[in-house]
Amino acid sequence: HHVLSRPRADWTGPRGHVQDVLPSLIGDLPSRSVLVCGNPDMTGELKRLCLEAWGIPKDQFHMEGYV
Repeated sequence: HHVLSRPRADWTGPRGHVQDVLPSLIGDLPSRSVLVCGNPDMTGELKRLCLEAWGIPKDQFHMEGYV
């Protein structure tokens, strides 16, 4: 799924921050494996949400970041 925080006017997909729309896009999050890649602010927030709020097991969460 692609989520754009600053889309062009013709973008028809999800808008906003991925952490705000992910639960509505993907059902049954605790049964999923998640790979997060992006800037440190976004990946850190997604790590917290995945592991604490959404109940994704630690061994099913993978993260890569960039500066």
